[in-house]
Amino acid sequence: MRKRELREIHDRDIQGMAVYSNDGELVGSVSCQISDPEAYTHRYLIVQHNSDRFAIPSDAISDISQTGITLSLRADVLEFLPPYDERLGYAFELRVHLALNRTPYWEIDSNV
Repeated sequence: MRKRELREIHDRDIQGMAVYSNDGELVGSVSCQISDPEAYTHRYLIVQHNSDRFAIPSDAISDISQTGITLSLRADVLEFLPPYDERLGYAFELRVHLALNRTPYWEIDSNV
């Protein structure tokens, strides 16, 4: 497995946008996105809730509209996420995916 070069992207179009769980609860607002420039894709949405930030895998986004971003996750599941770690290491990414019971993107995408 190659080392991933992930970067924070601050996109003014979605920064500050409301983020909702699939059960309709406001869970925070967009802080930034985490991009994988070599794969030309966004890997995570970083959500700010009060003073906490957490990473949501991009495949957990079910809808983006003018009213906000809706996740395919219930609000209670997000409580198990680890706090956002700006170093974006493999261990952090793995903890995020395990907390959400999701298959990590590097196991799905053979180019990663």
